[in-house]
Amino acid sequence: MMVKVAVKQLRRTWRVWVGALVMVIVGATGITAVRLHLATASTMPSEKARAIFSLAYGEIVFLIVASVAMLASTARYAVAATRAEYARLQLVGVLPRQVFTIVLVQLLAVGVIGVVFGSGLGIVCAQPTLDYMVHQTTLQQTVPVVYLAHSIVISALIVLVVTLFSGVRSARAASLMPALWALRETEETPAVKFSCGRLIFTLVLAGCTIALAVGIQFVRIDPHQERVDAAISGVVILGILLGLCLISLLAALAPLLSSGFISVWSAIIPMRLSASWSIARRFIQHSGGRSAATLTPVLIAVGLPGILSTVSDTIATGMSFGSGTNSGGLSVILSPALLTTTIGAATIIFMGSLSRSRDFALLVLTGVSRAVIARIVVFESLMYALSSFLLALGVMAVVGFSVSSRFPAETKVTSALGWDVAAVTAGCAWVILCLANLAPVLRYNRLKLVSAT
Repeated sequence: MMVKVAVKQLRRTWRVWVGALVMVIVGATGITAVRLHLATASTMPSEKARAIFSLAYGEIVFLIVASVAMLASTARYAVAATRAEYARLQLVGVLPRQVFTIVLVQLLAVGVIGVVFGSGLGIVCAQPTLDYMVHQTTLQQTVPVVYLAHSIVISALIVLVVTLFSGVRSARAASLMPALWALRETEETPAVKFSCGRLIFTLVLAGCTIALAVGIQFVRIDPHQERVDAAISGVVILGILLGLCLISLLAALAPLLSSGFISVWSAIIPMRLSASWSIARRFIQHSGGRSAATLTPVLIAVGLPGILSTVSDTIATGMSFGSGTNSGGLSVILSPALLTTTIGAATIIFMGSLSRSRDFALLVLTGVSRAVIARIVVFESLMYALSSFLLALGVMAVVGFSVSSRFPAETKVTSALGWDVAAVTAGCAWVILCLANLAPVLRYNRLKLVSAT
């Protein structure tokens, strides 16, 4: 019975699940390709397979973490967009635990569809990605991919488990939805709140950050030591992990910091210079947890490639004595996760734009023109993009200093911030934010003024 209800509701509200489907396809593509790499390495001699194993295991760990984070966010948006549907189910006698089951069934259906398409794409991408991986190792040969059926099946099961695990929190939120939400017709961006669970997670991240900051001080790079490559690799790993923890810590603190941080620096332009800028600033000030929901994926998408670039460039400045680390190997390990995070951020931004029609309808009622609303959207998007860039720049400065300080003073190694990479990513995020939030403005004649009341 619950399966039938879940399928009917999924068919009726399929548009809000497109974001989750996109993330399942992306995750399935990456996990299937990496799993085939592992299967191929298992058929090779141990001395040749060791390099592929080390890169592939790193790939799949970061990829799963990124997939869980992005899938959880897209599932939360989908549930928030259809909260009235779940509330109506409770009005007709459906129990909360049954609503929980319905959401999980919907996630499973989305996961199965995504796995079918993602597995096919993963099979296609396996060979070119393996060629790039082999190019970053000492193997001077072409390695054909070994396509094993059980590897593809295992990849599909991993993706389905990740999908269900990512949606547990959203399913629980749907089961606890008050029945009064059945009277609400407007879609709202799910606000990110600083809950008790988030507090515990923040404390754990803070502890990990402190441990990594202290731990990296015990690794010293001496150009005269025998295993300098191992020392540099250790600094690189610790530096990247430190950056990841700092970005995650800022994302966890976003409900407390996002609105205030944006309000402080955006005050440099007073209202007498730009009324549109001030209105955009007020939107963010009074958005509550919605500003955190928008800023978090952008911050992650901007910060991760910036951290990788900072670590690689800083290490490159210390290679004058002829030793270094394989930055290409780092790109192999982190590129799938970075791509997943970037696509996830874009998807979340577009899903979050569903709630803007009501905001713009309020402005229409006050006589604001479409051109002014468009300027407000552009400025608001710019505030989010610049805020993510500034926060990422601070993280990159900490990581760059931590890495450069591990070299001897005579090498004169300075931190090389990957600000250019972060700036390009922030610019792309600004464009995506503008396109997503301008969609309701472009449908100006279709804005329902009644939604503002």
